[in-house]
Amino acid sequence: MISISLMFLVGATANSNSINSITTIDLIKVYLVLSIYILIISIMADLRDYDGDRLADIKTIPVMLGYNAGKRVIYLLFILFSILVVIENLISFYILLCLFHLY
Repeated sequence: MISISLMFLVGATANSNSINSITTIDLIKVYLVLSIYILIISIMADLRDYDGDRLADIKTIPVMLGYNAGKRVIYLLFILFSILVVIENLISFYILLCLFHLY
């Protein structure tokens, strides 16, 4: 999960020299938002597999905290994600993510 967003950061940093308007701070902001987004999706998948993970004794966030607490973690992460998107003016990034999930 983190490796996907880390690959984005490394790739974007390598190309940032050719793009004058993008700074390393901007890339880190997008990396943070992307990491939170991927974490939300991961925990949602863990919630779907809650019963199987619990029976197999796989330590996921929902198994360790409980099903309802896992849902609360998703809600909190989504609120944090939304706040970061609005504060950092990444609305176009958010729209692209929403469109990506429609297909």
